Amino acid sequence: MKSLCILFVLLLSVTGYSQANERRDGNWWLKNPRPAKAVYVLGFFDGIQMGERASTYQLDKTSRDKSEQAHKAYTDKYLAHVTDGQLVNGFDDFYKDPQNRAIKVDEAAIAVLRHIAGDPPDVIKALTDTLRNLSTEH
Repeated sequence: MKSLCILFVLLLSVTGYSQANERRDGNWWLKNPRPAKAVYVLGFFDGIQMGERASTYQLDKTSRDKSEQAHKAYTDKYLAHVTDGQLVNGFDDFYKDPQNRAIKVDEAAIAVLRHIAGDPPDVIKALTDTLRNLSTEH
């Protein structure tokens, strides 16, 4: 049994390493099963918190307070009531459009979260068009 567990961990490590070097865009997203998408989204949520902390820890108190206020305003509006399932569904819907598939997942998240929050459709369309143009430059 112990050997089987070690083999399983090694297989996950190799899979994780190969995926770490893969471009995470709509094509990558769509080929993953739903449980893998949910795990990615949970890491995404944690990464937002970690990124906020890492980007402010060396700032002076005034700058840190301003940054934390901006982060809180954004997270309150776009993340506070979003579940991992909603975000997975949002990415699935976003990537149904083949024109969106070259957009990286971390960039698409902005449009998806704004759509979930109820931002106006014309704003989402303009943002998506910008993301499409930027994705062709990468």
